[in-house]
Amino acid sequence: MQLRATFICAFIALISLVSAKHNKNYIETNKYNKELFKVHLIETRKHTVKGNTCDVEMIFIEGTIAGEYFNGDLIYKDSTNVIKKWKDGRIEANARFFVNGTDNMNNEGHLHFEDILAGFDKKGNPVTRPNIFTDIENLAWIPKADVIGIQEVKKGKKTITYKWNPKNTTPKPYRPPQFPDETHDYTVPVLTIDVIPGGLGFDGFYGVEGTGVGKLGFTCKVNTEEFQGESVDYFVDTRYDVMGQAQGVSARYIIKGTDKYGTPMKIYVENNGVDDNGDNMNVRTEPIIITDNPKWAWIETAPLHGTHAMIDGFSFIYFWTVEGANQNNSHSHESSSESESESD
Repeated sequence: MQLRATFICAFIALISLVSAKHNKNYIETNKYNKELFKVHLIETRKHTVKGNTCDVEMIFIEGTIAGEYFNGDLIYKDSTNVIKKWKDGRIEANARFFVNGTDNMNNEGHLHFEDILAGFDKKGNPVTRPNIFTDIENLAWIPKADVIGIQEVKKGKKTITYKWNPKNTTPKPYRPPQFPDETHDYTVPVLTIDVIPGGLGFDGFYGVEGTGVGKLGFTCKVNTEEFQGESVDYFVDTRYDVMGQAQGVSARYIIKGTDKYGTPMKIYVENNGVDDNGDNMNVRTEPIIITDNPKWAWIETAPLHGTHAMIDGFSFIYFWTVEGANQNNSHSHESSSESESESD
């Protein structure tokens, strides 16, 4: 009986493993056999927006990094991990954070991580493929190496172990900028965001091989007839520089307020795009906006375009859509129960 029970347990384990390997989100991790470093994360606070097509969690993180190649600390209190759980079953996660420290030759410098969820290992642990930037010449090979991060939670503590596949010698390209779709006629104004520079500060570094990362801290507010609100925290506009490419732009933030009917609402904005010369003179974006207000549900699937302007020293973001886009706001949305805004 004991032999039979052992066989059944082994058979079930084998079936589970085969099932995991046939999952399109399964990542084979065995070839990543060289550990670079571990990041020990502390989640400090969380804001959420439960939308029509997607639920968003924005989790603020701090922590430390330790390992053979680099040791240091996360240096900003506005680093975040954004998790988007789409109603069609997709899960997206993207953590962004800077670390300050020293490499294995005691050179001081930085690493910037854009840690993107790629899938799961056979144990069900999230596996990420990080875009890494650095200003340490001794570590110039890491951004181009085949590296993954494996997330584990033990005793309530989250650790990401970054591992390298040394047999893959094909250089990984740097993060390309995300150009917006400009094939539509964006003539209908949607929102104007008043950006208040500062937040937790401006910083960044010039990296190796003509790369660089900028951190533009800000808060923001909206004061229009349709929506009035303010940002719920400090946020970051991240700028990515790669030689020969337009500057990549990506800002993520949440605004909380009320619509013109007095209904409490929140919006999550992810504003991705380019700034051709990195001077804020030609910012073009393709924003994602998620809201918990059913009357605004149309905005989650509408074509959107973002522009930027400096007026009398003040910074404004303008969001536009196309004619007829808000017709997606059907009576079924209006008859839904009124949005209830979670307390943050």
